[in-house]
Amino acid sequence: MKRILIATAGALALAAGSVWGGGDKTKNSPQSSDSNLPSSTTPPATTPSTTTPPSTAAASSQVSGNVKSTDAPAMAIIIVLASGDEQNLSLSKDASITRDGKVASLDQVKEGDQVRASFDPSTHKATSLEVKSKDSSKAKDDSQKSKK
Repeated sequence: MKRILIATAGALALAAGSVWGGGDKTKNSPQSSDSNLPSSTTPPATTPSTTTPPSTAAASSQVSGNVKSTDAPAMAIIIVLASGDEQNLSLSKDASITRDGKVASLDQVKEGDQVRASFDPSTHKATSLEVKSKDSSKAKDDSQKSKK
């Protein structure tokens, strides 16, 4: 009889821990009542839920690919990703653009250049573009071939 009571108390404690610990997140899951718990077990303290806005670092995404086209007056760029998909981005007014390690403007970015863009996924506004010209990567490949 004593073993049955211990086993039942253990099963109830596990079930209660699963419900309180978030083991079952469905809305229709059965909840155990406090009357089924052993008297020595108390439910964990709950704190009010607060939402904090995501930091700018967490809200930023990056894409890499080749430049398909740019529209300097509209401050927009289309990037072809490795998967073949296209990513359309508009640039924020204060976006930083570098090309081959030097500060550049969007009209200096050319079709076929390699680009890595950081942007806000909710607005598709790019905050930075790091561009490597297709000529510089080709020249680097050529110099490595001539050394061999």
